[in-house]
Amino acid sequence: MLNLFKYSSIPTRIITACVILPLFILVVWAGSQFNILYLTFATALTSGISSWEINKIIGKYGVKTQNFLTIPISVALVSSSYFYDTLSTYYFSGITLLAFLLLVLMPNIMKYSKLHYVLSILLPIFIPAGFLLYAPLLMQSNLGLEKFVFMFLIVFTFDTFALTFGKLFGTHKLIPSISPNKTWEGLIGGTILSLILSTFLFYFDLINFVTSIPIYYILTLSIVIAGQLGDISISRIKRMSHLKDTSSILPGHGGILDRLDSILFSLLIMHYFIRIN
Repeated sequence: MLNLFKYSSIPTRIITACVILPLFILVVWAGSQFNILYLTFATALTSGISSWEINKIIGKYGVKTQNFLTIPISVALVSSSYFYDTLSTYYFSGITLLAFLLLVLMPNIMKYSKLHYVLSILLPIFIPAGFLLYAPLLMQSNLGLEKFVFMFLIVFTFDTFALTFGKLFGTHKLIPSISPNKTWEGLIGGTILSLILSTFLFYFDLINFVTSIPIYYILTLSIVIAGQLGDISISRIKRMSHLKDTSSILPGHGGILDRLDSILFSLLIMHYFIRIN
C-alpha cells in the first residue's frame, strides 16, 4: 500500500522552492548586472539567519546564546567583503581558517563547559560569515556570474543525483553514524553526473573561465568533495545536537544552513581557484 504520509511534505517543499528560487536568481542577476551591493546585502542577511540557527544548535548544549551580539557582527563581516579592494587578503583568510576550525571541531569543543561563553560568541559569528563572505568576492571576479552559476550547477547536480542514485541503488552506507541516508552508490552516481554536466558545459563553450580540461575536471571534483565535506560537517553538528534540521524557516526544507551546507566549502574552493589561476 502506498504510504501517502511519506510524500506529504513534497507540496510544501515545491511551494517553498518556487518562492525562494526566483528570489535567488533575481538577487544573483542584479548583483552581476547592476551593483554587487545587492548580492552583498542578501548574503549578509543569509549569514545573520545562519548565525541565529547556529545559536539554536548551541542552545541544545545548555549554552546561553548571544543573538543580540553575534547576528549583527556576522552580518557586518560578510558586508565587509564589499570593500575587498581596501582590505588585506590575510584578513579574509584568517576569518576563514577560524571558521573552518570551529565548524570541524564544534562537536568536540562544546564538551568543555568552561569554553561555552567564548564559543557562544565565536561559533555563530564565524561559521556562517567565514564562508559566505566569498559569495560577493566570487561575483566581483572576472566572469563572476559564470563562475557562480557553474558552482551552483555542480553542487545542485551532485546533490540531486546522489540522492536519486542512493534511493534507487544504495545499499552500502557512507557514514551511517553521521548521515545514515548517504550511500557509496549515491556518491559515485552524483560524481559521475557532475562530471558529465561539466563535460557538456566545457565542450559546448558554455564555460569560458577555464581553458584546460584536466584543470576543469579537477575543479569539478574539488567542488563535489568540498560540497560533501560541508554537508557532512553540518550533519555531524545536527546529529550531536539531536536535531533533524537547523531550523524550520524554509517550510519543507528545514533551515538556511540545511540548504547551504554544500555551498559553504564550495565557495572557498572557487575563490582560491580563482586566485591561484
